[in-house]
Amino acid sequence: MNSTKCPLPWIQVAVLPNSKVRPCCYAGHSDFLNQQNTNASQDTLPSESIELSLQTELLKKIRHEMTSDFKPKSCDYCYDLESKGIKSKRQSAVDTWGQPNTEKLKILDLRASRKCNLNCIMCSAEYSTSWDILNSRLNSSLEPKASSETKLKYSFDSLKHLEEIQLAGGEPFLEKNNLELLQFCVENQISHKVHLKINSNCTIISEHWLKVLSKFKSIHLMASIDGYQEQNNLLRPPSRWQSIILNLTTFKKFLPLATITSVTTVHTENCFNLFQTLEWLQNLKLFKHNSLNVLVHPVHLSVQHLNLDQKKQALDQVSQVRSKLDLNSLDLQGLSLLEAELGQTKFSIEIENQRNKFVKVFHETTFVTQSPNQPPSNTV
Repeated sequence: MNSTKCPLPWIQVAVLPNSKVRPCCYAGHSDFLNQQNTNASQDTLPSESIELSLQTELLKKIRHEMTSDFKPKSCDYCYDLESKGIKSKRQSAVDTWGQPNTEKLKILDLRASRKCNLNCIMCSAEYSTSWDILNSRLNSSLEPKASSETKLKYSFDSLKHLEEIQLAGGEPFLEKNNLELLQFCVENQISHKVHLKINSNCTIISEHWLKVLSKFKSIHLMASIDGYQEQNNLLRPPSRWQSIILNLTTFKKFLPLATITSVTTVHTENCFNLFQTLEWLQNLKLFKHNSLNVLVHPVHLSVQHLNLDQKKQALDQVSQVRSKLDLNSLDLQGLSLLEAELGQTKFSIEIENQRNKFVKVFHETTFVTQSPNQPPSNTV
């Protein structure tokens, strides 16, 4: 088997809000983590046409390099993980899709816009319009980010081979272009063979959306939950804990066969309550799996840069998780990655001061911008 080849450049396109495309969500991730330019891992989608999405120069180049047993630079993140003995997205894709040799769009990974109703502490203006005010307070010299969105052009022929649609954002349930795409799939009898995966903050889910989702072959909702009760409200303002729980319960009631996974992004502001959060998620009995996303960037929120005493406290949380919770539903690879990050010896007073300043500005800004007269979360 070709040791560098990944099936995704043959069968998937990941679309960004700026009408850029890349082979998958991890393309260029190593450059991103190293704070280097990621433009080389993106290409412009010609005329915003899905029909032409697999024929961009970037994807052609990646396919040629992989076929020639070279490792494309855009894919460094997966190769780096594999060199450390960690299973990568590339390897998982090979397990699932094999090694296709012809281009057929089977997976559409769509981030149609950065429109979002939340101001999550670990996010950025790159992925949330709600971050714009905070961004201006953190750095007044920054230009306001354009509210770009990608309005895809598609036809039955361009979507007829689809087997999977992945929606992220922004907040996918806020984006009308997402709903239009799914309705097109329903109306053209494509939806019955398509697995649908949605990353959501679960604050806004309408009955109309649920009816459309029910027409797809399977539904996998990945619910972003980073804390328990009040901690959630502080880290992901202006969300409200009870609204999220109500929405998740209603979602499961309306779509009983749907899979719901919790996704917890672990960083300096929630790692000391990890056991409590995961214990609650397991006790709720709504989630098939509890996934962990260990934040590396921005560096001031990375657990790598905690001081020694703080790292010991966080590792104690990991020990409690391993000894007291059901490991069958836990993301053990994510837990191991967290332990590895906490084992790093990195620490600087400069980064600690940067973190303290950021957290202070974050809470001051998000408190001011929340309006008590406008409920932040819409239940079904």
